[in-house]
Amino acid sequence: MNLKINDKINSFGKTILSNINGEKSKGIFHKFKASIIAILIGFLIGAIPILAVGGNVFSTYTELFLAPLKSFQINMTVTLISIVILLGVGIGISFKSGLFNIGAPGQFLVAGAFTTMMGIQLNMSKGISIPLMILVAALAGAIVAAIAGILKAFFNVHEVVSTILLNWTFFYFIKWIFKMKKFKSPTMESSKNVHESMQFDLTFNSMEPWIIFAITILIVVIIWFIFRFTTFGFKMKANGMSKSATKYAGINVKVTTILSMALSGAVIGVAGFIYYSTYQGMMPELTDLPPLAFESITVALLAFSSPLGCIFAGTFYGLVYKGIPLAAVVGNVPGETINLVLGLIIFFAALAPLFMKFKPYLWIQIKIYEYKSEELSNKKIKMTNAVKELKKENNIKKKLIKEKNNAQSIRYKELLLKYKGDNKKLQEIVFEEKLVKYIKRQIQKEWTNEINIISVKFKKKEIDLLEKDILLKTINLKYKNLFSEHKLDEEKHEKETFKFAIRTLKNNYKLDLQDSWEAHRVKIKTSKQGGK
Repeated sequence: MNLKINDKINSFGKTILSNINGEKSKGIFHKFKASIIAILIGFLIGAIPILAVGGNVFSTYTELFLAPLKSFQINMTVTLISIVILLGVGIGISFKSGLFNIGAPGQFLVAGAFTTMMGIQLNMSKGISIPLMILVAALAGAIVAAIAGILKAFFNVHEVVSTILLNWTFFYFIKWIFKMKKFKSPTMESSKNVHESMQFDLTFNSMEPWIIFAITILIVVIIWFIFRFTTFGFKMKANGMSKSATKYAGINVKVTTILSMALSGAVIGVAGFIYYSTYQGMMPELTDLPPLAFESITVALLAFSSPLGCIFAGTFYGLVYKGIPLAAVVGNVPGETINLVLGLIIFFAALAPLFMKFKPYLWIQIKIYEYKSEELSNKKIKMTNAVKELKKENNIKKKLIKEKNNAQSIRYKELLLKYKGDNKKLQEIVFEEKLVKYIKRQIQKEWTNEINIISVKFKKKEIDLLEKDILLKTINLKYKNLFSEHKLDEEKHEKETFKFAIRTLKNNYKLDLQDSWEAHRVKIKTSKQGGK
C-alpha cells in the first residue's frame, strides 16, 4: 500500500473519530443543526413506507410522541429515557477517548444479570438495596469493559474485535446461569421475578421513575464535570484526539485507555441494572444480545458524544423507541413497516456528524454568485478549455508512448532470436531487461512518494499554492530526465503528471471562487455598515 492510500485512510479515520467525539466541532449551534437535519431526513424517508402501505403519516408521527407521554405510559417512558441516556453517555465516553466501545450490549447484560441475581436471591430494604445494586452494576460493567481496555493497551487487540467477542462470551455464560433452578422461573422461560424491595416501583402513582431520572441526570453531570474540569477528563480527550501527542505529553496512554473503557462500562452497567432489575423486573429469555444497547450508539452519535447532549438525544430516542409500536396502531401501519420506519429514523439519526458541514443555503448562494459573476465565468471557461487541451495532449502522448513500448518489445524479441544459440549473451539481455524494469519501479515509487508528500504538506497548509506548483514542476522535470536517461517506459509517469495537472487547474479555480466569494461578502457587509 503506497503513501497516498495510507494517508487517505488515516485522514478518513481521524476525521470520522474527530466528528464522532465532537472535539473538532466546537459550535453548539452547528451540532444542534446537524442533529435536527439528520432527524428530519430520517422522518421524511420514513414516511415513504408508511404511505406505501396506505398508512396515515400525520397520525403515526403525532402519536409517536404523544402516546408515550400519556398518564398510563409516562412512568415506563421516563424509565426508558433514563436507560437510553445512560447508554448514550457510556458509549460517548469511549468515543471521546478515541475508542469504539461496541461492547455496550455485553456490559449492559452482565450488569443486569448480576443485579437480577441479587434481586432474586436477596430481600433488603430499598435504602440499602438500590445503592448497593447501582454500585454492583457499575463495577460489573466496568470490569467487562476494562478487559477490552487491557487487551487494547497491552496487546494492541482492537477494541471492536475484543468487545464483540466478549459480548457473545458473556451472553452464553449468562444464558447458562439463568437456566439454573435457583434463578429460572418454574412456569416461564424467563427468570424468577426480582423482589419488589430490590427494584424501583414503576406503578401508575409512583414517583420513583423520577428518582431514576434524577440519578441519571446526576451521573450525566458528573461525567460532564470530569471531562470539563478534571485532569483525568483532559487525558481522556487528549487520548481521543491524538495518542502519539498524548504519549509525548507524558500521559500514560495504556492506563488512560483502560480507565476510559472502565468508566464507559460503569455507566452502561447502571443502565443495565435499571433495565433488567426494574424496567423488566426479571431476566427475560435470552435469544439474542439486547438490541437497545446496540441502537443507543445512535444517541451518542446524535449528541456528538456530549454528556449533556445525550439528555436531549436520549429523550428523543426514548420517546421514539417507546412510541413506535403505539403509533403503529393509530396510524394503521403493519408491524414490519413500523420497524422499517424505526430503522430508517435510527440510520439517519446516526449520520448526524456527516451533516456538520451541510450548508445548503450557503451552497445555493455561492452557485448563484458564480453564475452571475462574469469574471468567474471567464475563468471557468479558461479552466475548461485548458482541461480539454491537456486531454488532447495526453492522448497524443499515450499514442507515442504505446508506439515506443511496442518498438522496444519488438527490439527485445529480435535480440532474443538473434542470439538464440548464445546462452551467455541471452543471459546478459534478460538481465539487462530485468534491471531496467527494476530501476523503473524504483524511480516510479520515489517519484510517487515525493509527489504525495507535497500534496500532504499543501493539505496541512505547510506550503502555499505557488510553492506547491514550483515543487511539482521541479520534481516532474527531475524524474522526466531520469526516465529519459534510463530509457524507461513513461506511461505511468505521464498518467500521474496528467492527473496532477488537471487537479491543479480545478483547485486553482476553486481557490479563485472562494477568494472572490469572500471578497463579495466583505463588500456587502461593508456597504450595510456604511448604510447604518
